[in-house]
Amino acid sequence: MNALQFYLQEALRDLWINKGRSFLTSLGIIIGVYSVILLLSLGEGLKIYIQQQFDSLGSNLIFVIPGKLEGSSGPDSMAGGAKFTDHDYRQLQLGLPEAVVVPAVIKSVTASSRKDQVATSLMGSNQNLSLVYNMLPDEGRFFSKSEELTGRKVVVMGSKIAEELFNSSPIGQTLDINDLKFKVIGVLQSKGGGGLGGPSFDDYLYTPYKALYLLTNERTFYAFYIKAGSAEDIELTQAKAERILLKNYKEEDFSLNTQEELLTTISGIFNMVNGVLVGIAAISLLVGGIGITNIMYVTVTERTKEIGIRRAIGAQENNILFQFLTLSLLLTFVGGLLGIVLAYLTSLAIYPFFPATITIEAVIVAFVVCGFIGVIFGVFPARKAAKLSPVEAIRYE
Repeated sequence: MNALQFYLQEALRDLWINKGRSFLTSLGIIIGVYSVILLLSLGEGLKIYIQQQFDSLGSNLIFVIPGKLEGSSGPDSMAGGAKFTDHDYRQLQLGLPEAVVVPAVIKSVTASSRKDQVATSLMGSNQNLSLVYNMLPDEGRFFSKSEELTGRKVVVMGSKIAEELFNSSPIGQTLDINDLKFKVIGVLQSKGGGGLGGPSFDDYLYTPYKALYLLTNERTFYAFYIKAGSAEDIELTQAKAERILLKNYKEEDFSLNTQEELLTTISGIFNMVNGVLVGIAAISLLVGGIGITNIMYVTVTERTKEIGIRRAIGAQENNILFQFLTLSLLLTFVGGLLGIVLAYLTSLAIYPFFPATITIEAVIVAFVVCGFIGVIFGVFPARKAAKLSPVEAIRYE
């Protein structure tokens, strides 16, 4: 029997004899690894979710938003910011004839039908919104250019909110929005997503932006979406749009970002936040390591006579040191493995609602951290055991 096999057998025997104590000792490691792995899983799922939302928006898009979105690794700074107007919309349309320019304004409203009443969001835009967002009607149609220009009180419904408010086809029926009556002209196919972390498209109501003006005193847009003619035209279109807006605003008053730029920025922000949360969760690993140190000192005390006998018959300091380090490592690895299994089962339960994903990198990091904890928090009790005098150890009561 080689030395490593002996150390493992001794460690396993100790774990089995003291099953309850071993589990309680590993509990801090279990909770710490579970928390860290689950948070990393949720962070990875969040990246996937954001990517899915951006994919749902269509392709070749440029987002024009108020304020300055700074960098890809820090929080966004939205101090000040432009208040986009109908004049800006017309200027962008005239200056970008090869692109599709879509204004957007959103208002929280209460929508009522004979069946129910719900709080939702009403998006005002133009007839090209369906083109930019790849929206297809399941029933009826999207609003027309003439309805946009005249501000007709017509509304297109997301599929989910249509189900909530109507038992049958809502086409041609009246929907009360903040006590104003709108005619339902279309219901969209289910799309999900929302873009920019917003609600699902299926939960929105859509109307010509001039019709939305009837519900608010504001005459500004919160964003423009610009669809370039092709992927090759994105940079040129972005530069042209920036020159147009700089005629009326300062550079820090607005941001123009492509889908990739905005995705990188938002992912960077979430990575930073997730890193902080993982750091907080990792504190429980420190607590677990302290627990392992305490129980290892108890184990050394309980086995003092055994250590003395082994030293007396020829065991070296290194033999004792490695024996107790093996026990410490086994405690942390068992706890880490249980934490990973629990995190995996939790992510499976969450997955139908959110794409939580455990990566192999996260598992490797968890095992490496467990190894460090096992060595760092186990080495002092192991050294104490190794340094015991054989004579004093045998005489220990």
